[in-house]
Amino acid sequence: MQTRTISNRSIEIANNLSRMTTTITEHEAHYEMYKDWVEQSQIAFEKTNDENHLKDIERYSRKRDDAKQALDSAVQEWNQLIQNSVLNCQ
Repeated sequence: MQTRTISNRSIEIANNLSRMTTTITEHEAHYEMYKDWVEQSQIAFEKTNDENHLKDIERYSRKRDDAKQALDSAVQEWNQLIQNSVLNCQ
């Protein structure tokens, strides 16, 4: 019975880690995408002096910052999950 409980816990931990890995990867991809868009908009503004690029820079910067915050939160949640998993296995 104890082996089954440990096995179920191991499966639950593995599933949670897999889910968090996917979440972190998605947030990281969004962060990198918006970071690139900010850079591209800055280059476009420097080349054209078109004010619309400044609006893009502002919008993408906010989205980049939001994505970074979501990424940081997901990493914190990952670390907490690891810590709790280690404690549960002891």
